[in-house]
Amino acid sequence: MEGEQDSVIKEADIDPDNARKMTLDLSQWIRENQTHKGKTFTVTYYAKVNADAVVQTNNSAHLEYGNDPDNITTTTPDVVTTPTYPVQIHKLIKDQQNSYV
Repeated sequence: MEGEQDSVIKEADIDPDNARKMTLDLSQWIRENQTHKGKTFTVTYYAKVNADAVVQTNNSAHLEYGNDPDNITTTTPDVVTTPTYPVQIHKLIKDQQNSYV
């Protein structure tokens, strides 16, 4: 149906040698969804930042695809600049008199 959107949640594989690199294998999904052939799809990802995060303002992504594992097409990387800013967080605790300490 025109305008209908399907949503699928799939976890990416994190590279054991480079935790900043992830791979999302959509080959099974593509085989099972041939009725969507020729339509646009969007991949959205979320990441948690922890104390070991590397501050980097340029992020990139590319696609590798093909029907023959020996003949894969790789797209030109799409580079996005993401500004980062330092954040200071102060945790406040209320005491028994409902005052912050």
